[in-house]
Amino acid sequence: MKNVGIILALVVVTALIWWGTSFEAINVPSGSETAPALPASAFTPGVIENPIPGATVPGAAFRAFDVVLTQSGVSPSSITVGKGDRVQFNIKAADAQYDFVVEIPKYEFYVTAIEQGTTRAVGFEVPVAGAFTFGCRQRCPGPNDPRLTAQLIVLDR
Repeated sequence: MKNVGIILALVVVTALIWWGTSFEAINVPSGSETAPALPASAFTPGVIENPIPGATVPGAAFRAFDVVLTQSGVSPSSITVGKGDRVQFNIKAADAQYDFVVEIPKYEFYVTAIEQGTTRAVGFEVPVAGAFTFGCRQRCPGPNDPRLTAQLIVLDR
């Protein structure tokens, strides 16, 4: 019984360390020049938008978006962010149970199930520029398309 408590404590500590380092910004050396941030008009309006001090990509920001999954599709159908941004999707399964995926080559973020009527937050840092797909991959109750998708557009800075 004692070993179970130790193992559980190690798992919790490991998870907390992982969580803290997955969102930790690496400091830019002092005196280095920073590129100007992209104009606000270049980005899809988010719920939250805050600059990240000392981010690895100058001008990077934290951006949060509400994403709603319904049988008729994903809303919004397109979200634009900048390379290096930390993105949080607040995903709501409006009318059924869904899964959720953000498909970026070498970096895939997947949630196996979001229950109907609930909202789950998924956060990640966008490592590369390009156009990528996000939405429902397998548990998609839409009548016409087994996949419900939208676009994540990542601008290079």
